[in-house]
Amino acid sequence: MQGLGLQLGFNSDYRKAMLAYETPGLWRGKLPGDWGRLNLSVELGLSYWKSWRGDPDSMWQVSAIPILRWWPRETIYLEAGVGPTVLSRSEFAGRELSTRFQFGSYVGGGILIHGTQRLGIRYSHYSNADIKTPNPGLDVVQLAYMYMF
Repeated sequence: MQGLGLQLGFNSDYRKAMLAYETPGLWRGKLPGDWGRLNLSVELGLSYWKSWRGDPDSMWQVSAIPILRWWPRETIYLEAGVGPTVLSRSEFAGRELSTRFQFGSYVGGGILIHGTQRLGIRYSHYSNADIKTPNPGLDVVQLAYMYMF
């Protein structure tokens, strides 16, 4: 299955809205016993960031992040992912991010609704992995909705 979704991220200094496309699964495996199953797919995203503090106060982001999802039950999942992202600028919300190239890291979980819709929450961190300093990073808590087809 593949999907289209919307994610809204929140931080005290800024917000993030993302349109996401999840590719069809790249890999799927059943775990032994009652441990459930694992899925690997890629989440492609286009995001708009808006800051309430500091200049510049907005930017765009393009991302391609592989996500490993563990389904211990048919309707509950935990997820983690790490992958590349590119920002439209290297300064945002009064912070010097040093590079436009960043890595995005996700960890979260959620539920499956009606077999085709997912609702989730995740913590996301974006930084340049100390390629260049300073490297303050950006953190958001995201609410995610995905319609699978």
